[in-house]
Amino acid sequence: MSKKPAKKATKKTAKKAAKKVSKKTAKKGGKPVAKKAAKKSATRSSKKAAGKGAAASGSRSRGGTTRTATHAAKAGTRDARKPIKARKKAGGGKSAPAKAKEAAGAASVGAPAPASSQRSYALGARASAFARFACRMVADMAAGIPDEKSCEQLPGAANHKLWTLGHMAQSNQWFASLIDGQAITFPAEWDRLFGMGSKPSSDEAGYPPIADVRAAYEASIDRLCAAIESLDDQEIVAGPAGDGANFVHDKLDSALKGAWHAGWHLGQLAGLRKGLGLPSLMGG
Repeated sequence: MSKKPAKKATKKTAKKAAKKVSKKTAKKGGKPVAKKAAKKSATRSSKKAAGKGAAASGSRSRGGTTRTATHAAKAGTRDARKPIKARKKAGGGKSAPAKAKEAAGAASVGAPAPASSQRSYALGARASAFARFACRMVADMAAGIPDEKSCEQLPGAANHKLWTLGHMAQSNQWFASLIDGQAITFPAEWDRLFGMGSKPSSDEAGYPPIADVRAAYEASIDRLCAAIESLDDQEIVAGPAGDGANFVHDKLDSALKGAWHAGWHLGQLAGLRKGLGLPSLMGG
């Protein structure tokens, strides 16, 4: 037998066998294998596309360097491990309402406090009560001296009843003018008769009637007390409304000095009553 027919038979047999195996493989497993390969290919394509999208959307520029999807993925891993503290915004990260409140607070520093709706008149009330008490004591002391003895004087004590009442009326008007800023309402002649430096005289004809002088004194008490009562506790310590002659330094001082002045002349009237043999006002 020759070798050529054998070789042909072998090639032919091998070819058939290969074809048979190929058909069998294609029949049994070809389709699933193709489907699996197609699925893998689609998966790889999808991942690749997703990676590009993530790189495009997740990348950001920092100091001129662009972050890639890989960096983003690493950052995501890091974020999962430990939260990143938020950066502080300009201005300390405070909200707009907080900033506005802080600015309003800063603007109010040094601003004057709003005036209270409740004004106190306690100082004026006390000063007025004191001045009225002292002036009323003078009137009561003078009332114990009969009007027919209005110009009676004692040796070494020239101040008589009529002059004392006229002088007190004139002085109270002056003290009041330093508080209310109004002029003294008495005639100019009264300043010569009863003002500072005037000399009491026993000549009753040279004076206004005692009734007029007494009425003027009563009116001066009311004016002085009304002036001081009209001021609140801030206004009352303001400077005098006129020349205080270096004797009165503020409006409250004017009321207190008026009361002191009444007490000064009250003692003189008490001495006059005693010298005239009249009963003491205090019963002693």
